[in-house]
Amino acid sequence: MALLEHPTAGSVSARSWLGEVEQRASVAERTRRDLDLAGYLAVLRRRWWVIAAMLVLGVALALASVLLRTPVFEAESRVLLAPTAAQEAASGSENPFALTREVANELTLAQGDATIEGWAARIGVSDLADLPDGDVIADDRTDVLTFVVRSESAADAAIAADAWADAYIEAHEDRSTRSIVGALAGLEADLADLRVERDELRAPLVALEAERADALTDEGRARIDAEIRAAEAVIAADLRVLDARIGRVVERLADTEFNGDLALVGAVQPLQRAVEPLAPLGSSLPTTLVGAAAIALVLGIAAAMAVDNLDQRIVTLDDIEQLGIQVLGAVPAAPKKGDVGELGTITLRSPDHPIADAYQSIRTALQFVAVGGGVETILVTSPSEGDGKSTTALNVAASLAQVGRRVVLADADLRRPRIHDLLDSPQEPGLTDLFLARRPVDEIALSGDLLPDRLLAIPAGTRPPNPASFLSSQGFEALVEGLRSAADIVVFDAPPILPVADAKAVAPLVDGVVLCVRAGRTSRPELVGAVDAVEASGGRLLGVLLVGAKASAIGYGPSYAA
Repeated sequence: MALLEHPTAGSVSARSWLGEVEQRASVAERTRRDLDLAGYLAVLRRRWWVIAAMLVLGVALALASVLLRTPVFEAESRVLLAPTAAQEAASGSENPFALTREVANELTLAQGDATIEGWAARIGVSDLADLPDGDVIADDRTDVLTFVVRSESAADAAIAADAWADAYIEAHEDRSTRSIVGALAGLEADLADLRVERDELRAPLVALEAERADALTDEGRARIDAEIRAAEAVIAADLRVLDARIGRVVERLADTEFNGDLALVGAVQPLQRAVEPLAPLGSSLPTTLVGAAAIALVLGIAAAMAVDNLDQRIVTLDDIEQLGIQVLGAVPAAPKKGDVGELGTITLRSPDHPIADAYQSIRTALQFVAVGGGVETILVTSPSEGDGKSTTALNVAASLAQVGRRVVLADADLRRPRIHDLLDSPQEPGLTDLFLARRPVDEIALSGDLLPDRLLAIPAGTRPPNPASFLSSQGFEALVEGLRSAADIVVFDAPPILPVADAKAVAPLVDGVVLCVRAGRTSRPELVGAVDAVEASGGRLLGVLLVGAKASAIGYGPSYAA
């Protein structure tokens, strides 16, 4: 595809060019989101045991909390507030509650000492500290008080709720009784005062009437009658006012006395008696378990992400690709059960085995990587010891030989050689002897029933005093070129690249380097360090192999989705 050109005269318009740029950006953004989602899903698949553990723990704790906690039952008793004759008499209003009663006052009475002491006496509690837990809830829109009581027994909760409501009713009736008595006393006092005032107002008339009764002559009585009529005219208006006031007080007294029984009954009435609760407070067991499982799932996912971030081990192909490193493939771990023999020669002995098939897939990947690159010499190494580099080198070389390529496998691990052990052959003569004695490759190469004619395996040979100096010498460089001319592909098994400098010395002499990492053992920093060491030495990294991977970890990573 040709490079995208900037729009000029005679080319595509600026608008179409910008549209194409926006489309490409949109595709790139969608691809990035897909990669992120694939990475998250890979983490969840890899750390499923963390999520499972959190789920089990959360459900177990929820179940234990439900089964071990003491059950608490809650009962409610409701009381309706209503005005009484006493309150009307005291307030002179048809709706005394609207003027004289505040909800706070009713709550204070319901929670006051008199009510609480009466409640304790009704349920047989001597110490107020032993009273059950409860609350009073007021609804000022409907003039209803709700007495809520919680207890370990459903029956006790209902009994205590009704007892508290009854104690409040009694306290309220006591207050109403005191109110009516006070109202009557006040009205009677007012009536007495008015009568005294009336008597004082009529005192002159009373004196004149007494004087008239004592008069002996008609002229005297006539004179006094005139004085009485004059005095009555003076006090008539005031007397009528006093008589009217006295009449009203008398009427109020009569009304209060007439409704005295109702007043003494009280201003509150039971509205709804408590019913024994059928189930304790709190969510039911299924609801609790579902809620706990949901919370545990969220925490489990967060824990899985945290564990994965803290765990630096390479486990899947995704772990390698997320570092931006080329992946050549993965070799599954050997089954725990069943005899697969020596893994180092499985491609030679059992070419149809899944592990051998994995090496054949790696061979194909190498062929694609080497297309147009002139890769004739390959160095197989690893970040550290025990990553499976020798087994990989032998099986990859055997896979290349099986497709008709002439392959030389040379053991360049002069410190701890393994190729001769894998082939059950002597270590000497070998690579160093080929260099020192100038012996032919065919004479040095190992032979055996497993080795095909196109695969020449050269063991390490006699160990030199300084392997790194030997591998970095001009003579070894010439030896590499000689082996290149003797075969189609030359595969070198070298020591780990991080502990010693041997692999760094050979890396620039070959056409490509393959790194082997052990699943669950090699860390990300080790892999990055090994890649940096290859590049710093002047070598060309062909890719990374994941050895000993679980079956679930082998698959197409994010790069395949892209």
